[in-house]
Amino acid sequence: MADGSTLPISQVEVGDLVQAVDEITGETTISPVSDVIIGHGTKDLVTLSVDADGDGRSKKITATANHPFFVQGRGWIDAFQLIPGSRLSNPTGFAPTVTATSRTQAVRTVFNLTVAGSHTYFVATDGRSALVHNCARYIPKKRNVLNWWHPTRFSSKSAAIRHAKQVARTGGRCRYRGPCGSGNHVHVDFINRFGRIFRTNHYRW
Repeated sequence: MADGSTLPISQVEVGDLVQAVDEITGETTISPVSDVIIGHGTKDLVTLSVDADGDGRSKKITATANHPFFVQGRGWIDAFQLIPGSRLSNPTGFAPTVTATSRTQAVRTVFNLTVAGSHTYFVATDGRSALVHNCARYIPKKRNVLNWWHPTRFSSKSAAIRHAKQVARTGGRCRYRGPCGSGNHVHVDFINRFGRIFRTNHYRW
């Protein structure tokens, strides 16, 4: 939940505040639940054994087979595709690690959440949490990248490159990229925690 506590998903209600992740910036946010989705019937289920805190002891999370989890270095992966060693995502930066998986079919009532402004939320095990998406077979939507142009032109190509590389070295999660298109400018791409570009700076000469 928003305050760091946990609650069984069956007890979460519309309007409750939860931790989510902005898919553009990768920042953790607090957002209200806008819908609780309930399904019942024969479900294809995956049970994950997860070492949540590195102590060598695993707790279990059960999810429908096509429920996407965020795996560090790989992106959104359906539960049935997770393997031992998959490192999940946690708001504290710690990576809960999958140690084993099993798959079965059973009659179950299952729950999912729609979160306003985001389609992500965290599920908890052993006091730690893992980032999941509420869309089965999630395919990232194409989104516009924020483009920012330096307000003045540099005196030379080398000056623009030198400045851009300095920004890339000191700007955090970002990278230098050379000329494209007209060829009269270079770029610095800013990258969110999902490995996606959300902003590009342009430096002209």
